Amino acid sequence: MFSSMSPKKIIFFVVVWVTSLAIILGIFFLQRKTTQTVSAPKQLKIWIVDGTTDSYAGLIDGFKEYAPEYKSTDIVFEKKTTDLTRYRNIVLSTMADGTGPDIFMIGAWEDMILESKIEPIPSDVIDFSEFEKRYDDVFSDLIIASGSEDTLSYFLKWVPLGFETLGIFYNKNLVRQFPKTWDEFDVLYREGIDSEVYVSNLWLWPRYMPNAIDIVWLFYTRNGSVDYKTMTKWTNDGIVSYLAYKDATTSQDTTDAYTPIVTIESEKAEMDEKNTTTLDMFMRWDIAMILGYPSLITDLEKSDKRVWVFSKAGLIFTERIPLESPIEWRKNLAKYNYFALSRTTENPLAGAKFLEYLMTSDAQKRYLAKNPYTISAQREYWKAQEWTSLSSVINKSTLTAFIPEIDEELSVFWYWLKAEFNTFLAEYIDRTDNIDINNISENISQKIWCSISISIEWKESDDCEK
Repeated sequence: MFSSMSPKKIIFFVVVWVTSLAIILGIFFLQRKTTQTVSAPKQLKIWIVDGTTDSYAGLIDGFKEYAPEYKSTDIVFEKKTTDLTRYRNIVLSTMADGTGPDIFMIGAWEDMILESKIEPIPSDVIDFSEFEKRYDDVFSDLIIASGSEDTLSYFLKWVPLGFETLGIFYNKNLVRQFPKTWDEFDVLYREGIDSEVYVSNLWLWPRYMPNAIDIVWLFYTRNGSVDYKTMTKWTNDGIVSYLAYKDATTSQDTTDAYTPIVTIESEKAEMDEKNTTTLDMFMRWDIAMILGYPSLITDLEKSDKRVWVFSKAGLIFTERIPLESPIEWRKNLAKYNYFALSRTTENPLAGAKFLEYLMTSDAQKRYLAKNPYTISAQREYWKAQEWTSLSSVINKSTLTAFIPEIDEELSVFWYWLKAEFNTFLAEYIDRTDNIDINNISENISQKIWCSISISIEWKESDDCEK
């Protein structure tokens, strides 16, 4: 079934605790399968961290049509928090006292502590033989195996409904010729567009650029690092290239010694005073381009309301991120959330049946109808999603710019612990001075390794803070 493995999958299999997870929990699932009664449970609890409970409501009706034996089961979607660390703590504590969810959502490769609490589902419980054919390659690591070469057993770890890739929102009146490559993008950044317009908001941190942490990982990926383990001083170019945009200016005449060079950093004071961000500046025409996932549209709509007097929302278009130079191909970053079965659920068969339903065409259609900025996890829907408008307000922005092309190199960053990752990175970057830029990546990688070692493998190292 899976005769060849991607480099990521090889890494995955050599991690002892993950391999053990597939074997032990697979057996655990089979044991409970034989003891569970055939009657439908009274309730099936599903926890989410993304979207609203309303955006998943249609799946309840669809599931009961798909599996009428669960028609009387009360399917409950709950959103406890959007804070990743708090979410992890709530899931772990409720699993311990028996009040946790049957199914819970996690961001892919964003929390290995929670991932150690999922229960992979054997192939004789759900049929996922068509997985490779229907799902994009970015999901290839969702199937794991255990056993010898002749007696391999396969397990499905989790089920995604959709994903996002990075693209660019831009003001067509300000960007007359969109940069095709990153070299052209950098030239435009240096030369500027207008004396009162910034090309973009790169290098700033979340207070002023809400999606900054999403963007910095693109620069790591472009420089060859897609895993916290590969973040060393030798792959520090990712963060260096991101911070290099700090010196970009507006395109004023700097030959006049009495004219100060203006960078976007000079706008911080006004943003602090008015409690605004660079997204508001973008909607006011003060910034020409913003990198982001399609879901950024929800934040742009909020900014549009704040600056409605100045807004020209109808002039905001979307375009693909630039190509790499000199060989013109595109590297991009994907992110997605998935649903997984809890290892403590008392309803493994009902939970597995629900995950099986999520892989159907009906589930895809119901989900996409409520989440227009999400690319379907199943390739067959991409054609129909082209030119889907992301917003009725910013109505020239479409999903087309985000749907992967055939030759696009798409990666998911292996954060392992994204909440800690974001905190550590923010601590290093969001400083006014004394930034140890040469060791940022290595220091963050070490901190993540220590957190995993202590939290999952229950061991400490002299290199880790006690």
